[in-house]
Amino acid sequence: MDETPLLVGIDVGTTKVCALIAETDEGGEPRILGVGIEPARELLLLVNITSVMVMAALTEASFLLWPLVAVSVVGVMGLMTLMNLSIVATLAGKANTYVGWRDLVAPGLVGVALTLVEFTGIGLLRAGLL
Repeated sequence: MDETPLLVGIDVGTTKVCALIAETDEGGEPRILGVGIEPARELLLLVNITSVMVMAALTEASFLLWPLVAVSVVGVMGLMTLMNLSIVATLAGKANTYVGWRDLVAPGLVGVALTLVEFTGIGLLRAGLL
């Protein structure tokens, strides 16, 4: 089996995400295997939302800060849930085998449960109860 290492490059910008995969030949020259370019509409939206959040935080207007805190908590919980879902799928030996959203229901619920346990643990630690 050929053990030629692959070279991978990823460029994440505000308007597009580019990826390149290559391998090296016997002479050490790279040979491009694939290129992908996708618009990053969601990333641009996140950058704009973050800009608005920073401007609102700098105004020190409390009526603007509470919704921003709620959005931040939901975002962090979402990221932690996805991370926990990945860990559960990997430990279950099913990483990269899911073909539809229905396959992700059980690991997703476990990911949400782990995230809630982590948030509770963080709260207890901050309160000095652990």
